[in-house]
Amino acid sequence: MTLYAGSSESGYADAHPQVWDGSEFVDPQGMYIWNGDTYQQVWSPDGQAPIPTAPTSLTFVSVTQTTATVTAVGAGAGPRYNFYANGVKYNTTPQASRTFVFTGLWPGTEYSFTAKSVNADGFESAASAPLSVTTLSDDTAGDPLPDEDIAAIDTIVTRALNQGQTGAAVSIISPKGSMAKAYGTASIGGRALSLDDHFRMGSVMKSFIGTAILMQVDQGKLKLSDTLDKYVSGVANGNIITIQNLLMMRSGVVNEQGYTNIDGMVWQMLWWPTLPWPREKWLAFVRSQPSGFTPGTAYQYTNSNFMLLGYVLEAVTGRSRIDVITQDILVPLGLTETSWPTNAVAPNPHANGYWANPLVSLPIIGPLFNNDITALDPSYVDAAGCMWTNLADLQKWCQELRDGTLLTPESHALRMATFADAGAADWYGTDHSGPAQFGYGLGGFINVGSWYGSDGSWPGYDCCVMFEPRTGTTIAVWENMQTSSPYILAALSRIWYDIAQHLYPGSQNRPNYRAAQTIRVDSIPPQVTVSPVDVEYSFPGIPPQIAFGELTAEGGYRPFTVENTNKTAQPVPIGAKGCWVTLIGAGAAGSNTTDGGGWAGVTRGGGSGSRVDRIWVPREVLGDTYTVTRGIGAARGSNGNGTASMFTSGAVNLTAGGGTAGIGGIATAAGIDATGKLHNGKNSGESDTTDDVGAGGGVGGPSLGGAQAGGNGGNSKTVTGGLHGNPGAKPADAAAGHGGAGGGGGNSYSGPGGDGGLYGGGGGGAGQAYFSNGVQGGKGGDGYTLIEWA
Repeated sequence: MTLYAGSSESGYADAHPQVWDGSEFVDPQGMYIWNGDTYQQVWSPDGQAPIPTAPTSLTFVSVTQTTATVTAVGAGAGPRYNFYANGVKYNTTPQASRTFVFTGLWPGTEYSFTAKSVNADGFESAASAPLSVTTLSDDTAGDPLPDEDIAAIDTIVTRALNQGQTGAAVSIISPKGSMAKAYGTASIGGRALSLDDHFRMGSVMKSFIGTAILMQVDQGKLKLSDTLDKYVSGVANGNIITIQNLLMMRSGVVNEQGYTNIDGMVWQMLWWPTLPWPREKWLAFVRSQPSGFTPGTAYQYTNSNFMLLGYVLEAVTGRSRIDVITQDILVPLGLTETSWPTNAVAPNPHANGYWANPLVSLPIIGPLFNNDITALDPSYVDAAGCMWTNLADLQKWCQELRDGTLLTPESHALRMATFADAGAADWYGTDHSGPAQFGYGLGGFINVGSWYGSDGSWPGYDCCVMFEPRTGTTIAVWENMQTSSPYILAALSRIWYDIAQHLYPGSQNRPNYRAAQTIRVDSIPPQVTVSPVDVEYSFPGIPPQIAFGELTAEGGYRPFTVENTNKTAQPVPIGAKGCWVTLIGAGAAGSNTTDGGGWAGVTRGGGSGSRVDRIWVPREVLGDTYTVTRGIGAARGSNGNGTASMFTSGAVNLTAGGGTAGIGGIATAAGIDATGKLHNGKNSGESDTTDDVGAGGGVGGPSLGGAQAGGNGGNSKTVTGGLHGNPGAKPADAAAGHGGAGGGGGNSYSGPGGDGGLYGGGGGGAGQAYFSNGVQGGKGGDGYTLIEWA
């Protein structure tokens, strides 16, 4: 064996070959061995080889019959990577990307994948923990589902149709077999529904727009952190709304369907559905409206986000948004039955679409209208949901969302790992046993349990595409009625959900579900959103700010956090050693002028919320489930108390009590030793310097003797209280996890109190006036919850 002393880059290794003779070898430059790819140092003067940090693990992204996509986690910044399958290196040279696609694999075969990091000198680390993945089997390709499964699915769909739907169609491809079947009729009293019938896909189109946006990111033409004003001007907060905010319904732009005046789009759509609505008129309306909230801080579903993304695509590519979708997605995938219409004419063959037309119930003129909304101009929803398709194309699109062939592996991994909690419109499942929330991700991409996909609902039709990546199962469902009663979006919430429950029981409720008979994985991507995002990509392994559900995996547990998100009887994650809990109760409202002190006195400020400092709760004292409740500040003018922030599991109960009428909340604990962790809130006007609780709201000014100043809000540990005034001022909000300051008191002669700050600040009292009552005290600041599973 030939050994080389020194560095390959310096040339020293080539100049000083040494033949190993079994005796001790010493050289001031160290000793290296060439392994056919890189120099591997086996000795250095200090006894330590410059070996880079190894990746801690691999996370699963997706699998097909012949490919598997994984992402390396935990090697720090800067290294390149080599990827191994069953100990054999797959990439020819180290690659910069953390995400890698193994190709040319055998179907139905279990593989052990590892990764090693490679530093700038070419030295390779130890291997990561292995990730076992079984490729999908192709031995059932083309085989029908067993008769008993088809019979069960027939029952599920028929049950939905019996609730008033006209027709529905289902396509399933799975390791258990496949089926495609149409049920019911294409129109009321008409012919049977056909597998070839076209329908509007509604918001499933958002996943097409989202894919097109990520394709522009992959090409370097766009960043998710780019702000909207770079491409579309004049929208409120456009200088801070990011592309990612738009994709995830977290921008704060106006909901265009909320404007129902006679000159608005909704009014025209009701009375003249086939007339176009000019894009310029829609954009002028969006530009005229204020932002609903600070971008990135909340979720609000609105089609405006994706209408704006249509403009972004045009600005970035120099092509029309129709050409982008057609040329970049429909043509490459062979989606020949999918189209972006330019008028209200439906392609043939098609099913008639129905909805609950509110005009039908009008007196006298109601009989002039009906519930058929097949003919509807695409401009009313545009890039957010106007395209037509059929069942076969919908199934193809579901497979594309699963496999991500149009995206780089990095973007596909990002889309599979980035979600924020969103409340479901209705409980999933016919028996309401499903989750009351779901994850909303990048571009119409949703997550329910271990399933991913997209759903759509627009007057006339509902549909969904959902896939389970560990089994490869894809399900496409559509119906020719926009369902709102008795079930909302029945294609997703009832038909798909109940089929998933039948095929893979529990998979639609548990993110960690795996069907052992077809595939086993040892790690799964966490369902997280990283906010705010100021980088081009976010990957699993970046500390999450929000996560939900049970995240477990054979061979390794992934920590996650739950921040400011209510949870009810959620399973304690299998593999967790326990959790850290931080709580701040909500603040009380300041008093109105009718409530205290008479005309000569002062009105009280609201008491602040209390605090449970970050406390470790070990697994052995937890129950099987846990519940988290975030305290909500009392509303302005309510004279109410703030509610408590709470964590309960088994015998453990941690409570950060909310503030009351001028009195700070009380923190309590049961089932665990919380010595030194409980801090009570502050009373009206009191400041805090040590406990990081909320501060009390300022008192209102008295009216006796002329105009009098109210009191300033109490200072919290990190924020100055709101100043008195007419009205009293709201303080700046504290950073996440810190107590908020109190709202300023209103001056006498009708000065309203200022709102308390986040988190847990008390509202300011209203200023007194001898001849005026009912001036409102300020709102209490909402509480805070952070559960860190470890």
